[in-house]
Amino acid sequence: MNQNHRHFAEELSSLRVRLLAMGGLAEERLRIAVRALVDRNHDSLADVIAGDARIDDLQIEIDDRCFTLLALYQPVASDLRTVVSVLKINADVERVGDFAVNIGEVARRYLTHPPVKPLIDLPRMAELALKMFREVLTYMLGDSRTIEPGIDLILIARHLERVGDHATNIAEDVIFIVEGRDVRHRSASLVTPAAPAVIGSVVDRRRNFGTPPA
Repeated sequence: MNQNHRHFAEELSSLRVRLLAMGGLAEERLRIAVRALVDRNHDSLADVIAGDARIDDLQIEIDDRCFTLLALYQPVASDLRTVVSVLKINADVERVGDFAVNIGEVARRYLTHPPVKPLIDLPRMAELALKMFREVLTYMLGDSRTIEPGIDLILIARHLERVGDHATNIAEDVIFIVEGRDVRHRSASLVTPAAPAVIGSVVDRRRNFGTPPA
């Protein structure tokens, strides 16, 4: 191993450490957001919503270091694939940090209402998702042989996430049936009464889901 390649390997190892640290921060913020929801802790939610500057700073740092490696060492083959993959994983980890903010915002709105039910399933789901996130990130950055099965786990998680999306669609339809309200765009300041066009939208969505309209 020549000196340049040794320096490259050292920089790449340091880069992986920084990416794992960033993943740890994203995991911590998500865990705080879910715990604040369960504990009805408005202060913790406010901290989560306030921003994720540390994660954003790490993303910029990792991107810059990747570009520097590409410019200085012009890696090829597996080395090039590793640097490019770190850039892509970096963006995904940053998005996980953003999800913590999104959860915090929805949780804050939820806490303006009386509790609907004991929050048992959501913490379990969050813990499973975080465990998968942590393990896949660690394996993929530690042993290249785990990359393909790691991607398979991510695909399975994506399919499970789609089940949650359809459950959300069903819940929106139930609210429409019971209260006549369209709640698909919850970011709006006011929830508007359902218009006739909404009925067609609900029917179309159910057809796409594979269930005949009632």
